[in-house]
Amino acid sequence: MLEDTEVNRTALDCVVRHITSDKREWVTITDSTITSARALLPLIPSKEVRIELSRKESDVQGLIFEHHKYTVLSLHHQYRHPDQATLCDSLLRAMPRSHLHWFTGHLSGAGTQLLQECRGLVGLRLAVCDQDAQEVLAAISAVHASLPQLRAIYLHVPVGAVRTQACTTRLPGGPVVTLVLSGVDERLLEEAAQIAQLLQPTQRPYWSISFPGSSMKADVWRRCLHKLANAGVTVDGGVGGGIVAPRTSPITEEEHRELHTLASTTMLGAFTSWPEENLWR
Repeated sequence: MLEDTEVNRTALDCVVRHITSDKREWVTITDSTITSARALLPLIPSKEVRIELSRKESDVQGLIFEHHKYTVLSLHHQYRHPDQATLCDSLLRAMPRSHLHWFTGHLSGAGTQLLQECRGLVGLRLAVCDQDAQEVLAAISAVHASLPQLRAIYLHVPVGAVRTQACTTRLPGGPVVTLVLSGVDERLLEEAAQIAQLLQPTQRPYWSISFPGSSMKADVWRRCLHKLANAGVTVDGGVGGGIVAPRTSPITEEEHRELHTLASTTMLGAFTSWPEENLWR
């Protein structure tokens, strides 16, 4: 109601009373509730707050108040489109971080260092761009030791926009690691394989390597798998793991089976396809 109408004090007071009496200890903020959340958060008692935004939003800091416990900060636009304009450093620096257990977005190296204060962090979905890739990767390795609960890392590298020379630090081998290589086409197979090789987690395979935006034909996927295998890249073969292509790729069922067999016999786990949106989640 508050989202669709001009906020007035009477309506606001009614909603505040309802939320205050609600036994639930958490609130979730999405793109469709962000306006009302800005009005309500300073007035309601302490809650667990989960921020899940998909669209580009300029005033996320208007959602930050010291008396709340922020457990999820997921900024999917910033994660999918990393550049200097989508850095989330100032927001992470401004918010209470001690309760954060999931972060999705784009940070600089200095911003990534702030995560070491998030001792309960369980999942990290982070993007890099060419200007900060080297510092961010070094920071991930450095803060990992301070995050005993960290179970999953998703790293988005927009291939073609990040130089392979910037990928100088391997990802830590403790958490399950998914590498997201976006924008790969026939011209970028070599770069994709080099990046995957350089970032290969220490002491364990990737859980999966996904390729959002890569609608390649079967022969190109075959070359992609060979390049990954020849580079020594290893990927887990468990459920949900392996090489993940968009479902829009023009591949027949027979070709899909052949690619799966190739992946499973070259230490790449499996070859599967998901809806495009799922490759980002």
